[in-house]
Amino acid sequence: MFDRLKRGVSREALRNNRYLSFIGERLFAHELWHLERGPVARGAALGAFFAFATPVAQIPLTAALCVVLRANVPAGLLATLLNTPLTFAPVYWAAHQLGKLVLQGPLEESLLATTIVGSVVMGACAAAMAAGFVHLAWHHPRLARLRAPCEHNEQV
Repeated sequence: MFDRLKRGVSREALRNNRYLSFIGERLFAHELWHLERGPVARGAALGAFFAFATPVAQIPLTAALCVVLRANVPAGLLATLLNTPLTFAPVYWAAHQLGKLVLQGPLEESLLATTIVGSVVMGACAAAMAAGFVHLAWHHPRLARLRAPCEHNEQV
């Protein structure tokens, strides 16, 4: 098992995977895997949104939308880790409280409605902050050293 992790997954294995065949060559788009500011910011925003907006299927939803919106997949998947199973209870309690503030009137008493509205608002705020953070931090000197080798790679 560790041997396979060291080698990674080959492109041919991904191309021939029957579960990924519907994606086709879009899976190998340059923006999905290389460090560029726009795609990384989009991926981080998508991951942060789904980290708070949905309690289940965060990673598959993020990965699918990263492919569709040409966002950086690793950044999106990493950003979903903002909300872990250890933090679900306090996050969704806060989402419920936020939903009660947003929804005034008869829907305020609905546990499901207030939690959904609150989690979507929290997800949107987290997405905006994640994208803003990527844009602000992009030109930091230490990050520039990490990006340098990737900027001159050929397109996949």
